[in-house]
Amino acid sequence: MTDSAEEVKRKIDKAYCPATLEENPIIEYMKYIIFESFNIVKVERPEKFGGDVTYTSLADLEKDYKEGKLHATDLKSTTARYVNELLEPVRKHFTHGKAHELAEFVKHAQVTR
Repeated sequence: MTDSAEEVKRKIDKAYCPATLEENPIIEYMKYIIFESFNIVKVERPEKFGGDVTYTSLADLEKDYKEGKLHATDLKSTTARYVNELLEPVRKHFTHGKAHELAEFVKHAQVTR
């Protein structure tokens, strides 16, 4: 919840993302997080790779991914961008006051087992 935007992007870029829809954690992020929070998902990519594309349903995104019209790299970067958009208010919340103190306490807590 408190990872930086860069850290979130790094983690998602390294995530497993097979060329199938089954057991694909990035598709699951899209299904259970992104499309639950946003009505429109815009994939931003250079013209040489087809240019930007907008999805209003998970089914359309899945279809393009399955057919190879949407590359894993573009899917990952889009997922990271939307996850970061959702996390930004949480990050701000934990930057001051009691919330910051609590976050620091948890960050430095040690398991003693």
